Amino acid sequence: FALKQIDKWLAGRKLAVIYFNWGRHDLKHVKAGSWKNSNNPADPMRASVEQFSQNLKVIIGKLKATDAHLIFATTTPVAPGTINPLRDPDAPARYNSAAVNIMNANGIRVDDLYALCKPQIAEWQLSHNVHFMAAGWTGLARHLAPVIQEELADAVTDRKVKLTPMQPNDSSKQNSL
Repeated sequence: FALKQIDKWLAGRKLAVIYFNWGRHDLKHVKAGSWKNSNNPADPMRASVEQFSQNLKVIIGKLKATDAHLIFATTTPVAPGTINPLRDPDAPARYNSAAVNIMNANGIRVDDLYALCKPQIAEWQLSHNVHFMAAGWTGLARHLAPVIQEELADAVTDRKVKLTPMQPNDSSKQNSL
């Protein structure tokens, strides 16, 4: 999905910082030959680690072309027993490892949300799910805000850019990167 949308999302924007993740949907099992979610472990994941890596390299090329400071967030853990669709709790570590290697090769800052969340998975994530409870959203926000603020400060200093906040009623920009 993002590969088809990224050019539209970035078009006409001057971004100081882009905080991004790639991979959560690649980890889910889908019925062979379709994109329909599956709970069958024999069905393939939506993208292999190799395909994930290739896609990520394309996305990075487009993000780097913006001259924004980039921060990649690793994919958070998958709670054991996650279904609808099935996701393997061991998959994020494999995909994150590939992603971190790509980020390091491209000089992109990595924010390891997997490591942050893993010890707190029972308190932060819904059981049998990839989504968070209020405590998890709060914990993530407390962690993310200073990371983004630090990178924004560096971007402003490095590029002498003036930050202009998006307007809350500008719905065309609210769900972008």
